[in-house]
Amino acid sequence: DVEIAETFYNSVTRRILVGAGYEVLEAADAAQARAAVDAGRRIDILVSDVIMPGMLGHDLARLLRETSPGLPVVFMSGFTGDDLPTDLLDARSRFVAKPFAAAELVGAVAELVAGAGLDGQDLDAAAAPHDAGVPHG
Repeated sequence: DVEIAETFYNSVTRRILVGAGYEVLEAADAAQARAAVDAGRRIDILVSDVIMPGMLGHDLARLLRETSPGLPVVFMSGFTGDDLPTDLLDARSRFVAKPFAAAELVGAVAELVAGAGLDGQDLDAAAAPHDAGVPHG
């Protein structure tokens, strides 16, 4: 069942990031993630599935970068990262293939945090939906 799989990945991603000391804001879909930002919620890094309901992960990243140009993004997918637009594959982004080890996800987030000069202790990670629509943070 896709929804169970999505819930599983959301739950695992959240536990991994919280366990690594990050505050996680979960969003059920891209619209919910954007609403949180529009409501003034600070997001220091976006962790998003590439394919999700309503909006692709790279479109959400572009949208959020309109107001936060330096926003670091970790893209996740069960597919290769070859379908990501090249303008988004830069020093501010990483791709993590599913299934992934906790160390891979935490490493990608930590690398982007260090590169952006963010304080890892006061970091808000936003989660964007996974394959079928539940975001992580």
